[in-house]
Amino acid sequence: MPKATFPQVNKTFEVPDGFTILEVALNNDIDLEHNCGGNCACSTCHVVVAEGYENLSPKTDEEQDMLNEAEGLTQTSRLSCQSKIYGDIMVHIPASSNPLNNPDVAEIERLLKEKERQLAQAGVLKSQANPA
Repeated sequence: MPKATFPQVNKTFEVPDGFTILEVALNNDIDLEHNCGGNCACSTCHVVVAEGYENLSPKTDEEQDMLNEAEGLTQTSRLSCQSKIYGDIMVHIPASSNPLNNPDVAEIERLLKEKERQLAQAGVLKSQANPA
């Protein structure tokens, strides 16, 4: 059975021939955006194949058209919903395909909490720190 490795979460899974990268990710609780439901109608499930690119199904023109919309496109970029696995692969999920991997998210959350605290101190926002 082929193996799919996701180094960002330090996990490797055995998968049946013909499973897509998206199916492997979702079946194993790996966060991977897929706004169109895996129908090749967006580029949110974009991944970069670090190893084993040749062990995937061929890229179609439709997939390439969608990939052209992806952030951080590389020579080994694929849509995970269209990439069927037929041998061992290693996959990197870019931050654009998984907001939880994006370091900017933590900074945004920090800024929001700081603004909330400032508003609460100013009496504009009621919170537990400044009860009414």
